[in-house]
Amino acid sequence: AGTDWPTYINSNRVGNIQITTTNSSVHAGILLLAGSFELVENFIGNVNGNGSIDFVLASPDTTAVFSGVHSVANGMVGIWATFVKEVYVSTSSTGAVTTYGIFAGNSASYHIEYNSIGAWDLADAVTNSTNKPLIGIYIDTNSPVNGVIGNSICNITHLGTSTSNPLRGIWMNGINSGAFVANYNQIFKLTSFSSIPGTGSSASIIGISLTYGFKNIMGVWHNQIDSLINLSPTAPVGIIGIYYNDFSNGNDLVESNRINNLILYTSSSSGFIEGIMANGGTVQYQNNMVAIGHDLSKDYSITGIHDAGGTNTYYFNSVFISGHEVDGANPTYAFYSVTTNSRIIKDNIFFNSRANSISGAGKHYAVRYAGTVANPPGLTSDFNLFRVDGEGGVMGYYNSADISTMAQWRLATQHDNNSISEDPVFMDPECILPGAAYPDIHIDYNSATPVENAGSPISTVYEDYDTQPRDWYTPSDIGADCDDFQTDDQSGPLILYTPLIKTGSTTDRDLADVLITDATGIEVSTFLPRIYYKRSTDG
Repeated sequence: AGTDWPTYINSNRVGNIQITTTNSSVHAGILLLAGSFELVENFIGNVNGNGSIDFVLASPDTTAVFSGVHSVANGMVGIWATFVKEVYVSTSSTGAVTTYGIFAGNSASYHIEYNSIGAWDLADAVTNSTNKPLIGIYIDTNSPVNGVIGNSICNITHLGTSTSNPLRGIWMNGINSGAFVANYNQIFKLTSFSSIPGTGSSASIIGISLTYGFKNIMGVWHNQIDSLINLSPTAPVGIIGIYYNDFSNGNDLVESNRINNLILYTSSSSGFIEGIMANGGTVQYQNNMVAIGHDLSKDYSITGIHDAGGTNTYYFNSVFISGHEVDGANPTYAFYSVTTNSRIIKDNIFFNSRANSISGAGKHYAVRYAGTVANPPGLTSDFNLFRVDGEGGVMGYYNSADISTMAQWRLATQHDNNSISEDPVFMDPECILPGAAYPDIHIDYNSATPVENAGSPISTVYEDYDTQPRDWYTPSDIGADCDDFQTDDQSGPLILYTPLIKTGSTTDRDLADVLITDATGIEVSTFLPRIYYKRSTDG
């Protein structure tokens, strides 16, 4: 095909195929080689009565690839409204097959939009039972512009039980230039039996994984990741909602993603769950909602947001860690920053409600920062809400010590002078309302809340999680949800001014650009604000 004008591949049906082969090459429902292509409304597998695709690799010790759509093109490629459903990959010997819903490689510029890998209404709609990866959408290209937008990846299952078979919803890997966005995708019920013991990018299941990404601009926005499940009974496995490790030039944004129901069944105390793992780049994380741990009482390490590497800012995120009658001794964290790089943490809700059983010995922290001295280099933290309320709950951990109160935290870190530790009053954080499918950590509009007008506006954050303009409501509401809530004023007033510089002058001086705000208003009649100062010669 040519690269100037695309070849159109539309409305094809590929199904009712049973293949048993010893061939180790690439096998695909649709294979795109050199050129430009537009694919629209193609059906791979049993979609609308096509009949399933059953692929069996019969050769021992051989590896192969099967993809619903497999592209190694070098032009412009659009893959739109393509359905991959009832595709079953297996081996009759010791061979293994890497399986993709959509593979996008080489040097093409890709728009992969509004496709469906798996199905909402059918369990195990795409499966791989061999000991190689299963990936919904995989992209590896050095082209300048790429987008993975509005796709659904659901009910795909990895039946392999080895240590070499990761499961991924969307995986962007090895990309070294250009720009990329992954927006408005839905990743639901990814199930694995894998026993992979890896952490970070090697975790058994990752909803969206970016490993060594674009050098220009990267965006992961408004994705929903729900029900990632590993069924291994004993292996030390882990699950991550979003894993992010980018080259980055400072334009990256991870915004308004919802992550719920990351579930392990293993008896291993080395099992781990992380909502978001930030491991590289210069990235702004804002308006994300992470609610995990629900109904998990085994001894797992759980972290809502893990600041493991990079130079990052965290604004207006809401994190809730739950689970009751927890056994074992693993710590859990709503937010854990292990890096000592420059980092800004403002206007977030970090709430850990996890609670021990009688025999449980784990500690459940709202926040943990790296550092060994007051006011550690690189850290800016203020206007946050840190909350714990379960057995074993500890507000913070800093400089190798547990910290129980906000006053002690401020003294130890010399930060968070305007932060609070009250209940934010979420809507349904424990997922107990009739018909609830996932925890809802929006603020309960019918109750007074301390987050109302208790934060500090951020000029680069225009909207909240629901894309409501913050300026329409209260720009300084703490957390991902903004509105005109009822006020439960637990924080002091916000006072901004231009500091006076040193001078030898003895004349009167004006304190300029003074702004005082408070959730319940400022007295402007009888009890006016006062300023206190101290001369250097005073005792």
